[in-house]
Amino acid sequence: MKPALLAAGVVVWIGLAVALAKVLKVHGEDFWILVAGLALIGIIAAVVIWWFTRNKTAEAAEPMDEKDEIEQLFREAETRLAKSRLGSGARLSTLPIFS
Repeated sequence: MKPALLAAGVVVWIGLAVALAKVLKVHGEDFWILVAGLALIGIIAAVVIWWFTRNKTAEAAEPMDEKDEIEQLFREAETRLAKSRLGSGARLSTLPIFS
């Protein structure tokens, strides 16, 4: 996610925090404590969202064809099956559908 979009979201969040404090008729020090607390929650949420979405854009740069992905999954399944207790002669095509 773009940092500018997250920053805009935080600004909107802080605006909503100020509006909430005014609706609740909070004044003085309590007003600033409420706004600062909600602003801190918004900033932490934005950082967490940025942290978890930043690596996904780098990995998504090279899309995989669906056919290639399915073939890769079948190869991995065949490899796991060969290592299993069924033996190296076991293949997906020779297994029964229902056990």
